[in-house]
Amino acid sequence: MNRIVVVGGGPVGLTFAICAAQTMSNTEFVLLERAPAQMALTDLVDEPVYDNRVYALSPQSIALLEDIDVWSGLPSGRVTPIDEMRVAGDADNVDADNIATAAGVVLPSIRFVRGAALAHIVEHHQLVAALNRVLAGTDVVVKYGTTLDAMTVNGSRRVLALTDGTRLEADLVVAADGRQSAVRKLAGIDAHVKDYASVGIVANFTCEMPHANIARQWFTPDGVLAYLPLPKQQVSIVWSVAHAHAATLPQRDSPDFADAAATAGHHSLGRLTLSSSVEEIPLKRITAHRVVAPALALIGDAAHAIHPLAGQGVNLGFADVQSLVDLLASRSEFSAVGDLTVLRRYARARSEAAVAMGEATDCLHALFSRNDNVSKWVRRAGFSWFDRSTWAKRVATEYAARS
Repeated sequence: MNRIVVVGGGPVGLTFAICAAQTMSNTEFVLLERAPAQMALTDLVDEPVYDNRVYALSPQSIALLEDIDVWSGLPSGRVTPIDEMRVAGDADNVDADNIATAAGVVLPSIRFVRGAALAHIVEHHQLVAALNRVLAGTDVVVKYGTTLDAMTVNGSRRVLALTDGTRLEADLVVAADGRQSAVRKLAGIDAHVKDYASVGIVANFTCEMPHANIARQWFTPDGVLAYLPLPKQQVSIVWSVAHAHAATLPQRDSPDFADAAATAGHHSLGRLTLSSSVEEIPLKRITAHRVVAPALALIGDAAHAIHPLAGQGVNLGFADVQSLVDLLASRSEFSAVGDLTVLRRYARARSEAAVAMGEATDCLHALFSRNDNVSKWVRRAGFSWFDRSTWAKRVATEYAARS
């Protein structure tokens, strides 16, 4: 019998374990999760405070969660559809809710509408709880409170020394342990790191005015601000700003910070009141030089962590899951699960999407980090052309929905 060891019990690792266990026969699955069981298995269905870490799940990601019976397990009152997205340029001139004019010039703004929900916003803790409930109904063996201490190769298998003192042999190790992946480092796989010299500030706010299930995003030289709709007239913000600008913002738990977030969003939802803790995450793009090796595959942020302005990180990870499971399940009966030939097909299948999304976000970040006249003209011209182009908006919307 084959043994696959999944390292990392976040959304991508859990989804892989469930999907593979439901799809593949004659295979034993072990999942390693660093958090203790009491933390990993906490059920937060009735938690009154909304998690400040949220995901904008694409239709393709939702379809995957439906296939493995996870989506129906999410409490409907904690899931919010994005029916429309409004993207605006230079914040000192643009209101994301209105295509306004100044000095006779139409200000740049883009509206995305798909006919169906563009995405759905789900809290991290709620998604992990729903995944763990489904995982409990599978034969996956979960080892909580432990992870890898060392990893060696023995023939075609990997030998794992765990921090709890035990040893495991695996025909395939699937690394889903995030952007600082210990598995990647133990395998000797280097990664290219691009430091954006920025932080992502995340927090939830109660809004004075209804958000109408509209996601709003502003691209400015000071950074990128997104308002993502939550239930109960709340929004989750992701505010990506340079370190220097972050230092000028008010104390994070003060009313002045809420006022700053409202001002940066042009008071499009009126007054904001902080309704969660505030976190700051250093922003870096991390790209593994290789995503496969004999008996090893990287998925999710362990393979490619991108800038959050695209909101596609977890969707890329779920697409990795679908691709890897499909290839493993359909491989020849003469091919082992850790066969490098099989794993290279996964690497080729996923390289284009990961590179394209990473490069696109890099270009946008570079364009909006500059404040010279040429960059301003390019931003305004680009926004105006894009909003007029039904074809371009349709292609961008459908690509995001598939990623």
